[in-house]
Order: sequence, then C-alpha cells, then structure tokens
Amino acid sequence: CIRDRYVALPIFWVGIIYVSLHSYFMNLTEKSKYSGRLSFIAFSAYVSIIIVIYAIIIMALIHYIPIMASFVSHIIKPPLLTYALLAVSYAISFPLIFAVSAIAEAITYAVIGRVDAPFIARGSNYLAIWLLGYPAYGGMAFGGVYKGFTTIKTVSDGIDDVGRGILVHETQHVRGRHVPLILSSALALPIYILLTSSVRVASNYAYFTYPFIALLPLILFRVCEVNADRAMFRAYGGKALDYMLAVLKSAYGVTSTERAPLASRITH
Repeated sequence: CIRDRYVALPIFWVGIIYVSLHSYFMNLTEKSKYSGRLSFIAFSAYVSIIIVIYAIIIMALIHYIPIMASFVSHIIKPPLLTYALLAVSYAISFPLIFAVSAIAEAITYAVIGRVDAPFIARGSNYLAIWLLGYPAYGGMAFGGVYKGFTTIKTVSDGIDDVGRGILVHETQHVRGRHVPLILSSALALPIYILLTSSVRVASNYAYFTYPFIALLPLILFRVCEVNADRAMFRAYGGKALDYMLAVLKSAYGVTSTERAPLASRITH
C-alpha cells in the first residue's frame, strides 16, 4: 500500500543507516588515524540519506506530477508553458532538497556529534574533521541547512595557517547553505523532465531551457566559490592568496591559478 511504500520504506532505510553508524562509532577511539574513515562515513551517510529520501519522494510525486503539469497547461499556453513548468520544477526542488538535507544532517550529526576526538573541531553550525599529515591540502563541505560538516586536509601533523584558511573557506559554504542550494538547482532537472514529458506540447519547446537548467548548477557553484574566497580574504587579507597558492602547489604542483587543471579552473 502507499503507506508501506512512502512511509515505512524510508524509515526502514534511514534506520539501517543510523544503526550502522551508531554501532560503528560507539567503538571509535581517539586515535587520529580514524579521522579519514570518520570523514568518509559522515559524507557517505549524509549523501545516502538524501538519495534514499529524495528517491522515495520522487516516486510519490510521480502520481501527481502529470496532474500538476495538466493544471499549469490549462492556465498558460506554449511557449510560455515551458518556462512556467521550469519555474514549477524549481518551486518543488528547492524546498524539497532543503528539507531532505536538514533531515540528513540531523540524523548524521546525531551520531557524528557524539564522537569526542582531537581531530574534531566544532563551531556554532558546523563540525570539522581534520585530516592531519595528508599528502596535499584540501577541503570539502557538505550540508548546512541545520548543521554542516567540513573535511580539512593539511600536509602538516598539526593545524597550520593554511588549514585554518581552508576551514574559513569551507565553513562559509556551510553558513551560506551553498550545498543544498547547488543540489536543489541540479535535482530540479529530473522534476522538469517529468513535468514536460507529461505535456507533449511543452516537451516540444523544452530544448530551449535545457542549456539553462544544465548550466545553472555550475554558475551557482562558481558564485558560491567566490563567496567562500571572499570570506577567507576578509579573515586573512593578503595572506589568503598565499594560502590558496599553497593549496594549488600541494594539490597540482602549480604556483598560479592559470596553470591549475581545467576542471579546477571551471569550477573554482
């Protein structure tokens, strides 16, 4: 029945993820060698919970999407209908992803937040996991609606200035809710495809909007990176550029942004 498919199923899988995390981290010691594993599990848990809940919600919405598309098509005619359905897809995706992200963060933090180890730093709205003695500098942020997570990689055996600069950059992604923002724009695409496929006349004009919906996540990614870089510049002034170049040198062996790999220059 519908209750079993769309209520019991997500509760079951989220429960499995929570119990697995709880069993693992109750045996976690304070040795720093576990920091990489902790970071990987935290990221995997957050992403897997999002995928499970999002997929099940989309399955539930499939029954109503044709009705929504038909309703909009009776009010707005082509070619404006295509753009109206595009707006509807974002109107569904953004609150949906923000809500699902908040649930994933709460469940993940319920376990990760209980771990007391020297490689963990806590802020007002983030939890940072330090990977000390890593081959190259780097960082990653995920979450941020309720409680975000960051992974900070540093080549030294302690928390150095470059690592602190990376922490400022990554926590700005958390404070700015950049991750759910980008995810919302990216996952609007499957909803848009479902909407336009339900109205044949709209699908004939859909190719006009595909370039926009495909490029928007990349544009938002670049905007969010600039915002995070500005936060690091406000905190460290001219030293922020030195920290960024140190990251490039350790990660790619280059000393300028122009010589960074193409993928890095496109996204950052």
